[in-house]
Amino acid sequence: MAQQIPPGLAGHRKQGSTYYTPERIAAGRRNVEKYGWARSQRDRILGSGGAAGSAGPFAAMSDEALWALQPSTRLPRAHVPGTWFNMCPVHGVAMQAHNSYYAWRLDALDHPYKLQCPVGKEWYPSNDYINGDMTGGEFPDDGGGILRDGKRYFVLREYAHRVYRDVVVPALGALSQAYLLSNDSRYAHKCAVLLTRLASEYPNYGWGGAEPEMEDRSERTFYGPWNFSDPQPPHAKGGLISNGIWECSYLITIGRAYDALFAAIEADAALLAFARGKGLNVTTADGLRQYIESYLLRAGAHALIADYIHANEGGSQRTAAELALLYDNFTDRRPNSIDLLDYAFFGRSGACNLVGCGIYPHGGGHESPFYNTSKFGLISVAQRMEDIRRLHPGCLPVERYPDIFANPRARAMFDYYVDMTICDGYLPLFGDTWPGEDRRAQPPVVLGAGSNMLFAAGRYEDPRFAAACLDGNGGVIGGSLWEAIPEERIRALAAEIGNRLPRECRLVDPYGVGILESGDFERRRAVALNYTNMIGHRQQDALSIELYARRAYIVQEPGYPTPFSFRWQWDAHSMAHNTVTVDETQPPMFSYNRPTGGYGITVLCVRAPGTGEANEPPAAGCNGRARLFACAGGVHALSASHDTYSGVVLGSRDARPVSIFERMLVMVDADEDRFYAIDLFSVDGGEQHDLSWHAFDAPVTPPDLAWVAQEGGTLAGPDVERFSAYTDRWQRNYPHGHAPSFMTGVRRARLAGPACWKWDDGKPGGDRLRLHIVPIGRPVEAIMAQGGTPARKDMEYLLVRKLNKKGALSRFLSVLDPSPGEPWVEGVRVIRAKPLTVEVRLAGQVHEIALNPHETPTASAAHRNAGVRVTVRKGGAISRDVRIGSVPGEDSPGWITAAVKAVEDAETGRPRLKVGFRGKSEPGAFGPGTWVRIFTDTRSFMYRVVERKDAGKASAWLTLDKTMLLTEAPLAEIKGGALVLDGHLLLHRDLTGAPITVGDWSGTVSMAHEDGRIEIENPPEAIAGAKPGTMVKIWAFAAGARIEAPVISTGRGTAP
Repeated sequence: MAQQIPPGLAGHRKQGSTYYTPERIAAGRRNVEKYGWARSQRDRILGSGGAAGSAGPFAAMSDEALWALQPSTRLPRAHVPGTWFNMCPVHGVAMQAHNSYYAWRLDALDHPYKLQCPVGKEWYPSNDYINGDMTGGEFPDDGGGILRDGKRYFVLREYAHRVYRDVVVPALGALSQAYLLSNDSRYAHKCAVLLTRLASEYPNYGWGGAEPEMEDRSERTFYGPWNFSDPQPPHAKGGLISNGIWECSYLITIGRAYDALFAAIEADAALLAFARGKGLNVTTADGLRQYIESYLLRAGAHALIADYIHANEGGSQRTAAELALLYDNFTDRRPNSIDLLDYAFFGRSGACNLVGCGIYPHGGGHESPFYNTSKFGLISVAQRMEDIRRLHPGCLPVERYPDIFANPRARAMFDYYVDMTICDGYLPLFGDTWPGEDRRAQPPVVLGAGSNMLFAAGRYEDPRFAAACLDGNGGVIGGSLWEAIPEERIRALAAEIGNRLPRECRLVDPYGVGILESGDFERRRAVALNYTNMIGHRQQDALSIELYARRAYIVQEPGYPTPFSFRWQWDAHSMAHNTVTVDETQPPMFSYNRPTGGYGITVLCVRAPGTGEANEPPAAGCNGRARLFACAGGVHALSASHDTYSGVVLGSRDARPVSIFERMLVMVDADEDRFYAIDLFSVDGGEQHDLSWHAFDAPVTPPDLAWVAQEGGTLAGPDVERFSAYTDRWQRNYPHGHAPSFMTGVRRARLAGPACWKWDDGKPGGDRLRLHIVPIGRPVEAIMAQGGTPARKDMEYLLVRKLNKKGALSRFLSVLDPSPGEPWVEGVRVIRAKPLTVEVRLAGQVHEIALNPHETPTASAAHRNAGVRVTVRKGGAISRDVRIGSVPGEDSPGWITAAVKAVEDAETGRPRLKVGFRGKSEPGAFGPGTWVRIFTDTRSFMYRVVERKDAGKASAWLTLDKTMLLTEAPLAEIKGGALVLDGHLLLHRDLTGAPITVGDWSGTVSMAHEDGRIEIENPPEAIAGAKPGTMVKIWAFAAGARIEAPVISTGRGTAP
């Protein structure tokens, strides 16, 4: 139901520029005077270089040429099943080596309606489409694609999409800003011509029959020819000129261009005459503006609110708020700015729901580290709301549109990226995350957050956020050209912590990343463990690891699929990651009732007739848990588990299921320069366990073993061609191939004792990795192969394989030495089985590392008596003895456990817990800086203690580092005994077993669903009386939970 327009705004429509106010234009010009980054933006905008982002080439074009630049939207832009996307009719997939997604080269100004193959440099199509030739040459395309050998290549559709995305939209941004920077009306006129052309072609979804004078262009939308839904994958729908995700950001650029030109259109008589000459029924400048507003801004607003376009979470809300300001329309022609604000703030797609239901207490969202950045779109929601309030004071109170950044989880989004940035320059490549550049020669930076930290520093005045705004060279990072930079305040805040972010071991929990990090800036080293619970843009990389040394990325993860065509078979497959695969089985990619497949692949695996169901299960495990985390005396320990194989049918249908899937990492600093990491992976179930290893792109020297090379074929078999369909030894058929058929150059060897593999880039002082594989118990099989896709360069892989028909526990032990020169680790051997004790020899030192993972079923969150002990000897004498937790047979300090008696301030960013000890209080337990695990039998999260205060003989109050509130949303209704929330429960997998409150009533969640349904354990009759609109809150824990931390003992020296 449409909201009533506030009386003070009724009937108001746009009267002037609302984003590009005089204050913003003045700020932009000051930024150009003061900052090099702003001058670079100005030079690019006013320059005459490339077609994307510089105004010069477009300002030099005639009005007719500009009008012709944007193709007619009657030419479709989307591809359909059975067509060949990003492939050349002659060179095929080879072009994807140049760009996995957009290999075709575009030069719309000099080669209109043509695309160039980067391999052969020839242009397609062969016909002169723009001049009416539809059949000329060997490769004609009349809009229906090039037909070649039974395959259809839609070159003109790709061109039409790319010109809009890569030329027209950037040109609008450049021309409009060039006008603001120079006040040269030539830029305004050319921009207005292009904007008018776009308005005449921009698709829409009709006007509901109420406005017959308005043109219905629904069949010209991105998926209009296919009933408004992408046939592959079917969950994508809508779109306008582009698809439903990208169109959201393009609308902002289009809307801002119009805002910049608002006054200039009034004074441009030549523009009005030109528009009338093109058949537009406009007689005044105001009529032309109304035409542009209706067919661009209003059409986009309708598509957004009706869910025909929808960006990643945060992006849609940003688009709505931006359009609300740029449209500035409060008339009764819907949708108007009130409708856009309501969309931006409320309902399943609103900012309030996203903060309440889609952000973890530590600030991470439900997606990969790269895609979580989209949630920074909420900054625009807050900023544009304040802009609108300044335009219309007193009309839109905060009681109606709340301050979303007052929520501690909104603030935590910035903490998330500060903590996720490794070695001052890398984001872990977990899930679909784009790889960054080599950061060794670069100053420190907080990746992902970027200029958003300017907002955070100004809003919260946190020295950490301010330090993240410095570029490492004494300057402040660049922001928006048109926003003022509070430089003095940023510098003052950053100076409070020495202008540098402090770095230490940390967890991002319950999102699920553990980072062991130490060393000064130049010798920074780190190991990252992925136990993420992500849903969106996930990969099957549970418990994968990365290693960094001297700020270089050494043990690498594949990152973003290149392209999505091979995502399921390779890029996202567990065998492509540094983790374990059981029975070559890929757990399903989605965890909320979405089938495995997509992008033309509807079935990943089909069992042979008579062997069981056709598809692998539709739900995947999504629960990762940190078990042990502590750092002391140069020893950094982390243990985590994951249920990625929960409910998954393995190779044999009667195979023992996976019940243990966990990894223990210990990074040991030998001294300021030297370190190594020891890795123990434990897994059971199935009959074949493969631990994959790969590192940076460099030749690999294997140990001198009795290698046997397979003659031809792939890891799937000597008769299975690369990338082809095949049936595996468990009688599962893979019609589109599978990870083993993407691995070639197979060699095998028996490994009975420790051996070392070496990655070496061949440069003096360059990147090296020595990977020591240490078999435990029976010999293992070592398998070398090259893995990749037709579009992705091959990488050298090592698989360590263990076979066990009964699915018994396998342990994989590895030691990683990233020394750039002579090896730091001179030898490795197991010296004791119980507890598993490893001797690591270095020059001048001998280390003994006792590992006690205390494996129990992954599904249980109960206490484990796990621990680590590292003893360092120099010259035969013990120089360091660090003990964390419990190690059997040793004088181990063990664990401190207590009961959670009460929780206060749970909604704040600093909740307080009263904990009770057995007997008397433990004075040193749970002190500031300690990472504690709070758990029940089925739930487990980690928190850092900020403050401890004794509260009597056997209790203490602990202040923790993040909120206890997981989810909050208003009650919509009670249906079938379940609560239905007016919210999109993006974190629903983490809510089972959680405490829940509805008004004064409290209980426990038995099951949560993404669509907002909450099932409650033993719901009382009283809950049926809860009124719609009542806030429902779901908590991490309540009184009755347990809390624990390992006791740490350091002897004979506390540092390396």
